[in-house]
Parts: sequence; structure tokens; C-alpha cells
Amino acid sequence: PAIHRAPPKPPPRPLVVGLSLGEKTTCLELKDGRFRCWGALSVAGAVRGALQVFDREVCTRDGAEERCYRPNDRIRVRRSPFVEIETGASLCARDTEGGVWCWMSREPDENTQLTPIPLEGAATALAVTGLDTCALTESGTVACFDPVMHVLGFHHSAQIAGTGVDHLDGSYLQQCFGGERGIRCRGSGGWRPIRGVGAPRLLTVGKLHACAVDDERVYCWGDNRHDQRNVPLLDASLVIDLDAGDDHTCALLFGGSVRCWGSDTEGQVSAPCEAGLCD
Repeated sequence: PAIHRAPPKPPPRPLVVGLSLGEKTTCLELKDGRFRCWGALSVAGAVRGALQVFDREVCTRDGAEERCYRPNDRIRVRRSPFVEIETGASLCARDTEGGVWCWMSREPDENTQLTPIPLEGAATALAVTGLDTCALTESGTVACFDPVMHVLGFHHSAQIAGTGVDHLDGSYLQQCFGGERGIRCRGSGGWRPIRGVGAPRLLTVGKLHACAVDDERVYCWGDNRHDQRNVPLLDASLVIDLDAGDDHTCALLFGGSVRCWGSDTEGQVSAPCEAGLCD
């Protein structure tokens, strides 16, 4: 009699455990300890700590060593005490102890001065914009300082944010705070509250748009020329991470899949799905 063999099982899908977006790049951290990036920066490597996407490279750092990847280039390895680096009008970093340091140049070299910022409490997040630099502390307060002189209290952002802030994010053109009293954002004009979304569980800021997740929905506002506000149908309770590039956004869902929307000029939205990583 004929023997009918069962078709081979497809290989298991590499589950996504983290995401990091750049201008036109989407990077996903996989359960097996690797990361893959699609879009303007098509690179892959091993995750060794925090993953961050910059203009020309993707870096992973653990507070002791930094490895940076560029397309068609060798891996750059150097010692680094930082877990987060943000660029805007200045270049600032957060170390493993929550200390904040800023350089006097956006492209520092070995001779560029590194200045510590005196904060009351350890920083948990940074937002460096073209206007100022702000740090969110463990106590839920926001401290802002001049991007060149590093003087605290610049632009009165801290007074506007108040206390009870849980989320802080920004791009070169805008900045948002989120907490128990909702979300307030500032762009080319003054500060304004964001209507239609409650206290955010997640908050991310792109070039001219921003998105948040509250208890009921995923909500985006701002520019929509690249469908940045056209959020796919998502169960907000399943979204465990959210990040924005310049004109696109991705959500990481419980179970290890992703959903992305917005500009796809470099394949930053469609390529992860083509790799079988979308829901």
C-alpha cells in the first residue's frame, strides 16, 4: 500500500519580544536573542542590551559595551556606560545609575566635553528635542534644561508637566508628557492637551505624529499625510509595547507578533509582515 507521509511542519515563528523604530527603520528583538531590522537600515545581530536606532546605525548596549551596526559595514564595538542616548538640539545620554550627561556637540569626538546634569533623583527616560532636553525621574517629575547651557528649568516644561508623569517622549519637532492627568504635547506652538485619550499606558512620539495606548484603545494624532493616524483594528489590552519612527508606528502584541502602520517608503511597515512576524 502507498505510504502517505505528513507534510513537514513549518519552522516555528520567531517570537518578537521588543521593538525599536528609527526614522525609516523598524527593528524587532526576537526571542532567540537576535534582532532584525528592515527599511533604511537593513541589519541584523545579537541583542546585548538596550536596542536603539539612529540616523545611520543601529546600536545595542548594556551599560558596559556598545555594538553598532551599519548596512554593508563592519560592527563598531566600544565601551559605553550608557543605556540610552538621545539626539536633538544637543546629544544626551542616561547611564545605568539614572544619571544624565550631555555633550556640547551633536556629533562629539574624544575631545568633546561631557557635562553631568544635576537632577533630583535618577532618570528613567529622556526626551531631547530641538527646543530643550527633559528627563523623567523615578518620582514622576520632569526636569528640563537648556540644550546648550544645560541650565535646569528651561522653557518651564517641568512646571507644565507637573508631577505624576509616567511617560515622556519626543522627536526633534515635538515633545509629549503622559500621566494620570492625560497627555500634553508641544510642537511649533505652545502646550496643548490631547483630547480623546485617557491616562496612557504607552506613549510614543514621531516626527509630526504621536500615538498612545490607554485602557480602551490605540489612538494616534497629528500629521496624517502618510496614514500615521490610520491605526489598524487592535485590542488595546493586547498591546505591550509601542514605538514610532518618523512617519510610521509599530505595536508589539501579547503572543509575540507586531502590527505596523504609516509610511512604507523603505519597506519599514510591510517587510516585517513578509517575514512572518505580523499578527
